[in-house]
Amino acid sequence: MIRKLKLMWLFAKMTSWNPIPEWDQEDAMILKSFMNTMTGRKLTFKLQNQIISANERAAAKATPFESGWACGYRGLLAQFEYLSVVPPNVDTTENESDQADSILEQYNP
Repeated sequence: MIRKLKLMWLFAKMTSWNPIPEWDQEDAMILKSFMNTMTGRKLTFKLQNQIISANERAAAKATPFESGWACGYRGLLAQFEYLSVVPPNVDTTENESDQADSILEQYNP
């Protein structure tokens, strides 16, 4: 029992919660420009290769219900891609009916 409490105390000491900083349009533009550099492309290729190798390792087990897939690496790459999307500028002068009309325009034949 004391061993478990000691392990829990050591784990709590090593991990800490940090508040998530606000991510704005400027951050997205900086990340997008970084991802378009050679280093950013290398990072993307490295993550994609990690996804492929993790999938290969999971498929190599080839036992039913024990093989997995590269969920963590895919999630990390998707997070980078999501954070690098620059949101469009929102014009607050439009009223709601104009916004609804603009949304419905995509469905016009």
